[in-house]
Amino acid sequence: SAETIFDVFKMEDFENSYNIFFTAGAQSFEMLDHRIKKASTVFSLLIKSEYFKINDSKFILSGRNNAKQKNSKVQFANESLAMKNLLIHKLINNLKSPKNNYSFDDDYFTSKIDSEINSRDTAENIIELIKELEKSYQYAQIGHYKQLNLFIISSTFHLLQLSDKIDKESNQEKIKKYSRDNKLKSNIYLIGAENPDHFC
Repeated sequence: SAETIFDVFKMEDFENSYNIFFTAGAQSFEMLDHRIKKASTVFSLLIKSEYFKINDSKFILSGRNNAKQKNSKVQFANESLAMKNLLIHKLINNLKSPKNNYSFDDDYFTSKIDSEINSRDTAENIIELIKELEKSYQYAQIGHYKQLNLFIISSTFHLLQLSDKIDKESNQEKIKKYSRDNKLKSNIYLIGAENPDHFC
């Protein structure tokens, strides 16, 4: 198993990169908390290890609720907002240390988070992600980045569902087109949210 973050990620894959952290919501608080904790842990370790700068990144938090599904029980009316509040709190705590010069508040991290509130299931999570990626590739190209890294962070069972949707030929073609049109290399990382205190 990997001992350090350097055993998992290659520095050259982050050279002049724009980095997107995508997390889908859930109606279970424990599941939602694990996903956000893992996203915060991975992001914070990458920042502290100087893989990229905070300004070279953003979060996409995806999901409203599953009210349209039969026999669904809605605990969070807005999963994306619940995740956003958790994420800001965890990022500030993770990056606050006497050993570094980070000094961020809620407003700073709010500017780095896109809340996607249209999706109500896994298929819609991916539909909305593909839409956001088109804009993100264009932004990265305008910003003269050389590559785009997409981190998809969720529960392991959900990662399988998400990756299955991404692997659809139509979605693969769109991602390849965005990459080709904007002259950007692409890397996609799937990260399970179990053991949220560890980066992998």
